[in-house]
Parts: sequence; structure tokens; C-alpha cells
Amino acid sequence: MALSLPTMMLQAVTGVWTIGLGEVIVLAVSLALFVALPLALVVLLLRSTRGRNAAHASSSEEEAQLLQDIYQGLSRMDARVESLETILLDRDTSADESSDTRNQRRSGIEG
Repeated sequence: MALSLPTMMLQAVTGVWTIGLGEVIVLAVSLALFVALPLALVVLLLRSTRGRNAAHASSSEEEAQLLQDIYQGLSRMDARVESLETILLDRDTSADESSDTRNQRRSGIEG
């Protein structure tokens, strides 16, 4: 039931509002849709987020431990590679020195 503007103005001035059953139902549905439903969704989202944060915290600790293990393993591997490079460079240097010594001996013998 739509009220005309003069009727609404009269009701506003006198302070007498008459609300029918239809308006009560519309008000209740509007309240449920625009207040109660979003509030319930926010509460559910907050609860699910708290649960994820607890699970996420434990998985973050596990991930941190895993990353530390990987880092330590890579550090040990880096040290091994450096050792192997040193061994190979020493071999090449000693091989070059021995070939130089041989060449000097040969040139001394030949000359």
C-alpha cells in the first residue's frame, strides 16, 4: 500500500505511523538480507580464517625447517665442489709443471 506524499508528511508531523503487515514483512526481509546475512558471512569467514592461520602457522614452521635443511645441504655441497675444484686445479698445475720439467730435460738433452 503506497502512501501519498501528503499522507506521509502528515504522519511525519503528527508522529503517528501506521504500519501494516506487508510493511512489517518487507522490513523483516530487508533486515535479514542486508544485516543478518552479511553479518553471518563475516563471522563464518573470520572463523575459517582463524583455523587456516593455525594450520598455516604449523605449515610455515615445517616449510622454514625444510628451507633450512636445503640451505645446509647446499652449503655442504658448495664446500665439496670447491674441494673438487681445488683438487683438479692442483692436478692440472702439477701436470703442467711435470710436463715443463720434462720439456726442459729434453731440451737440455737435445741441446
